[in-house]
Parts: sequence; structure tokens; C-alpha cells
Amino acid sequence: MWSISNLKNRGKKAFRRNYWKCVLVGLLLSVIVGGFAGSGAANSADEASDESTISQFEYHPGNRYEIEGGEFYFDDESGSWGFDMDQPNETQDLDIASLFSNPFARIGLMFGTGMIVVFTVFALVIAILIDMFLYNPLELGSKRFFFINQKENAEVKEVAYGYDHGWKNVGVTLFFRDLYTFLWALLLIIPGIVKAYEYRMMPYILAENPEMPKEEVFALSKKLMHGEKWHTFVMDLSFIGWHILGVLTLGIVEVFWTIPYQSSTNATLYEALKYLKIESVQKMYEEEFSAEASKNEGFDDDRFDE
Repeated sequence: MWSISNLKNRGKKAFRRNYWKCVLVGLLLSVIVGGFAGSGAANSADEASDESTISQFEYHPGNRYEIEGGEFYFDDESGSWGFDMDQPNETQDLDIASLFSNPFARIGLMFGTGMIVVFTVFALVIAILIDMFLYNPLELGSKRFFFINQKENAEVKEVAYGYDHGWKNVGVTLFFRDLYTFLWALLLIIPGIVKAYEYRMMPYILAENPEMPKEEVFALSKKLMHGEKWHTFVMDLSFIGWHILGVLTLGIVEVFWTIPYQSSTNATLYEALKYLKIESVQKMYEEEFSAEASKNEGFDDDRFDE
């Protein structure tokens, strides 16, 4: 049985031994995920919104400011602001019935709706492809980096491993992992969390076996995490103090300590589970696959050896 303190100590030692490269890989992964995206963009958008609002005011004598829909005014006697709403102009009211009776208007409405649907589907497909073939191989490469770093100082180039080795299989397999997790989460939050922990070892398995069929990757991750989900959840909770400190320091602690520290510890967990359960994994393959299938595609005793 593995202990949380032991794994964290081993992960910390490996991380500190190759500190700056671990920080760089952890930061790169975080930027791709979007964890640190856009606070500056949000501030810029707020400022632009404020300027746009101000530009809508037109000054009129008597401290009255015209905006769309009415006027703000300042009452000198009461010392307070008021608002006069414009009266609706009946001649400008739209006749909805007559609008839809116009065939050209109906065609325009159908065309506009169709364009929105096409654009939405196109954007969704692009997002899925980016997730499958950009982010997923990068995730695998980052996990491989931290796994190799357990025994030796890993190089940053390991991040690109997923693009050079079975990137299609990696992208598709991890896409189905995300899809299944999402579908389970639609039932209730708890089943989604359970499945996320069940699939947790999949990137590490693919990092060593990028061409392994997705069915085997799912089965092997499930086997490795059997009976380990709660213990792993408690291990994740042990980092909550560091995450809170990261928020208080505007992400500085998160970048330079928490992310690489936790990533290194997760790699140590995979290494521990792999060797603790290697016999049961072998037995699983012997039971599920025929002798011929095992010879050609099945489990290799040296598959997880360095």
C-alpha cells in the first residue's frame, strides 16, 4: 500500500532536482488548458465597455444627458439624479405578422438561422479537433516528462513526444476519455468525478505505449485505479492549501511550486500503482485475451520496463 506522504516526498525530490524544466513544462500545460487565461483581456473589455458607455452620453444644457431610451438629469433643488424615459412612437412599432407574411423576410430569417447553426457546428468541430490533436498529445508529453523525471532529469523535448508517436491514437483515445467523463457527469456530478479518477492513469499508459488500443488503455487504467480512487482523492485534497496560497499570490506560487509539485507527485503515483499491480494486470490480460491475441497484441511483461 502506498502512502501519501511518501509519494509527495518522492515527487518533491524529483521536481526540485530538475526545478526550472518542471516549472516550464507545468506552466506550458497550464497555459494550454487555459487556467491562467485572460484576466488582462477581461480588464481591457471592462475598460472598453466603460468608454463605450460614456461615449453614448450627449451633453445638454441643464445637466441633462441623453442616452438611448431616455435622458438622465440632475435636479439642482433635490440634489439627486432622475431619468426621463422616451415615449414610444407608435409609427415605429413593428408589425410582426406582416413581417412574417413577407416571403423574402421568411427566407432571410431561415438563412440567418441556418448560418448560425452552421457556424456553431463548425466552431464545435474545430474545438474538438484542437482538443484531440493539439492539447491531448501535449498532455501526454507533459505526463511523460514528469514520469521520466522520477528516475532521471527529463528534457523539455519530451513534451512533443505525443506528436511523434501515435498522435492519432493518442488524440482519439483521450478524446473518448473526455467524452465519457462528460457523459457520466451529465447523470450526476459524483459519477463524473468517479470516472475521472478511473481514467486518471490513461495519459501515463499512453506515454509509455502510444499505440495501445483505446479499449486496452481504458481497461488498464480501470485496473490500476481499482480500490485507489478515494486514496487518490485524499491525496489531491492535501494540495488544497497550496492552491489557496496560489490564489492569494495571484498565481505565483501555483506556477513556481504547486503545479510542478503536484504533477510530479501524480507521476510518482502512476509508478507506484504500476509495480504494485503488475501481477493483477498480467492476470487480467491472460483471462481476457486468447493465446494468439496475447502473442500478437497482448500484454508484454516488459511493456512498463524502462
